[in-house]
Amino acid sequence: MPIFLALAVSSSAQQSELGEFEAQSDVGDVRHKGSVRFDAAKKEYQINASGENMWQDKDALHFVWRRLSGDLLLSTRVAFLGRGPAHRKAGWIVRQGLDPDSVYADVIVHADGLISLQYRERKGGPTLEIQSPVMSPAAVQLERNGDLFTLRVARENDSFQSVGSVTVALSDPVYVGLGVCSHDADTVATALFSNLSFVSEGVVSARDRVLESSLETISIEAGERRMVYSTRDHLEAPIGHVTESFSSSIARAGSYTLRRREACRKS
Repeated sequence: MPIFLALAVSSSAQQSELGEFEAQSDVGDVRHKGSVRFDAAKKEYQINASGENMWQDKDALHFVWRRLSGDLLLSTRVAFLGRGPAHRKAGWIVRQGLDPDSVYADVIVHADGLISLQYRERKGGPTLEIQSPVMSPAAVQLERNGDLFTLRVARENDSFQSVGSVTVALSDPVYVGLGVCSHDADTVATALFSNLSFVSEGVVSARDRVLESSLETISIEAGERRMVYSTRDHLEAPIGHVTESFSSSIARAGSYTLRRREACRKS
């Protein structure tokens, strides 16, 4: 049974400060100590952080986290308070550890509106990313389904639409939480997280997963995706490639691309 972690708030002093999280840490070379303030009435988190960047082979950020195992569904809206560098970053992060060069996957919102799925496949390796064609303001969602991480975005009054997926192998338990980086080691950035949803499905065995297939249209001009059909069966497609966790294929028709997508999910 999934655990909706955002529904209950402990009355202890520590939990009142951190909401549904266990602890907070400055990760990497951080010159100004970070902090978090949880507004229990509004269910909002305001995080102050410095840090040069979350990129390349190391990260510097403030991280509010808890340790969990298994599948996750994480969503929020991010707003930056005050002025600062265009590439201040904030979002949901799933990390193997608190080392600055840790393996991770995240959904990151930049102060200039860019939304991306960032990830590091091996400890000390480079950071890679998939950029969303939809810019902030928008709600963002990060799903962990086994080793498969999927980024989704939703404009105001719209449903979540898939942007892309990557395979990142992480061993349970992992560090799950909210991270903020000022993109300038000498300054402090403030990010506000609202409409937070934090669902933990727990560990799902291979025998409890079922195949799900979908068809998505992708606007060639804008790059935006929209699911038009889904089924718990295979869909035949003219071309395709297979990765460890999912398969997809693409066919072009006029101003749109039709994409077939398959993944194994909890039954």
